[in-house]
Amino acid sequence: MTTVTENRRMQVQTASGLNCLAAIWLFISAFVIPGHGPMVSNNLIFGVIVFVLAVIRFGGAYESGWLSWINALIGLWVIISPWAIMGGAPNGPTQAMIVNNCITGGVVLVLGLWSAFMTTSAPANSLDYPNTTRPSFGR
Repeated sequence: MTTVTENRRMQVQTASGLNCLAAIWLFISAFVIPGHGPMVSNNLIFGVIVFVLAVIRFGGAYESGWLSWINALIGLWVIISPWAIMGGAPNGPTQAMIVNNCITGGVVLVLGLWSAFMTTSAPANSLDYPNTTRPSFGR
């Protein structure tokens, strides 16, 4: 039987693991999807950042929900970055880059929110024994 805390941690690991995969794609897409210099750099940099934050969460930083909130914000940035960086200039973002960033950014955003909302600040066993009290040590 799993406890509420174990279930939440499993969900954090699942969301963060999937976010690692999305980050790997974001990084690879900089080379695969036709784009211009600033967008290539953007996807490389933010692919690495999302990956590092997601690996930290996956590896055991279950109470550090702020890492997932940062990933969610990065997901939002990835969605709007083609227009924010390239604008409507003649050498603006390619259609493929726009579609890629909207889909990948949406995935990173949703997974970051999922992981953030599953964060628990409770100690590992506090939900296992809700009616226990602290020892008084002779008081």
